[in-house]
Amino acid sequence: MLKVLGAIDVLTAIFLFIFLKFGTFEWILVAFLILLILKSLITLKDLFSILDLFSSLIIILAIFSITSPLTWIVLIWLLVKGLWSLASSV
Repeated sequence: MLKVLGAIDVLTAIFLFIFLKFGTFEWILVAFLILLILKSLITLKDLFSILDLFSSLIIILAIFSITSPLTWIVLIWLLVKGLWSLASSV
């Protein structure tokens, strides 16, 4: 289960990067954004889930062309957290 949750984080970060650099795959980003929000709501008592919800808000703003350096921090956060989840579940 931890691998699936980590994969959601990594894939969200990858598609956010592609969206920010090239402006494509918006619909896939929205799909993974929905999964990220659902994942966060399931485990809302955890601090990382609250940070995931905050990250989701930043991604929603990015989809509407409101970006800042915080968007890139969210991308790195999701990538590192997802890779950590994948590596720790081996």
